[in-house]
Amino acid sequence: MNAADNRTAAGFYIGGTWSVDGSSPEWLENTFEGEVIDSHTFAGILKINLAEKFVGSGELDLNVNGLGYDDDRMLDGEEISASHWTDGVWNVVLPFEINGTDVKTIEVGEKKGNITLDDIVISPYQVIVHTTTPGEQRELTDDRREKLLSKDPDLTDAEMLELLGWSYEPCQTICFNQNGEMLYLDTEMAGRSGFAVQGKEIKTLYIFIFDNYDDCLQMEQEGMDSSVADKAIISKEIHVE
Repeated sequence: MNAADNRTAAGFYIGGTWSVDGSSPEWLENTFEGEVIDSHTFAGILKINLAEKFVGSGELDLNVNGLGYDDDRMLDGEEISASHWTDGVWNVVLPFEINGTDVKTIEVGEKKGNITLDDIVISPYQVIVHTTTPGEQRELTDDRREKLLSKDPDLTDAEMLELLGWSYEPCQTICFNQNGEMLYLDTEMAGRSGFAVQGKEIKTLYIFIFDNYDDCLQMEQEGMDSSVADKAIISKEIHVE
């Protein structure tokens, strides 16, 4: 992202499924962190988030059916998404052991307005910021009902509401370390923002949570001392060490 040389792709993609110790397969999410070294080599980390806390040891099964990456030198083109894609079959079994000694959870529980900064999880590889953001069930309108029933006429109202899910109020998070270096945001969803550490030293974290996307974008461009810093709904200094 924001490549300064010709080695870094604008996005790296993987297709396939993963499972742990024979659990039901889950689709792989495109949460790669790293860089393209040449046309045959990508160096980085694939992050897989388990739904529940896992302890002990186990085996991770990767069943990959394709790999590809964007080329940031093709940004003027009409389509760059996975412009370099290779189909194939890679089945890999990786034994692992959970080591929680390097993982720290810091409880915060600070609420401003309708948003709560719950806690922060810090590991050598990523920082996860958990928030509580107000949400409401998406309305089952006649148009939505008709569209869902056209795909599956046996759906009940309860099943359709589950498919529609919830609509959450805007909540964007930015994170800096003690040197003012912005951590790269690799995942953001309701209640969870994940940041890649990428080898940066983490002694103190400065967290800014916005409910306005334009303010968030401006701070990304201007850095921690941005003129919109005071517009953050929550701004928090967290001492890690």
